[in-house]
Amino acid sequence: MFNVASAAPTLAGATTTWAFNISNTVGPWLGGLVIGAGWGYPAVAWTAAALAALAVGTTAVASRLHRRSTATESGTRVVASSADSAPKAAAPAKTETTTAAGPCSTT
Repeated sequence: MFNVASAAPTLAGATTTWAFNISNTVGPWLGGLVIGAGWGYPAVAWTAAALAALAVGTTAVASRLHRRSTATESGTRVVASSADSAPKAAAPAKTETTTAAGPCSTT
């Protein structure tokens, strides 16, 4: 995951953790629905197999789309950093003050 998202490794880590937590929630919830529907414990294994097949299918589609998008690109990748897009700070205005010793210039 970090090789694909080299420009945003923190976001990649957060997304991976999010997907893991969602799967840890949805799997038992669906298993409970299957048991609650009266289909019995063997149906939980079939539900898990269906979820695994869905995950494999999703991974295959994502892989194909990723390969297609990299094949159509020219091979260059432009990643803007925050330093490039940040507006330049204006120089502080020069002010003059008068003291007992005479005029004084500060920046």
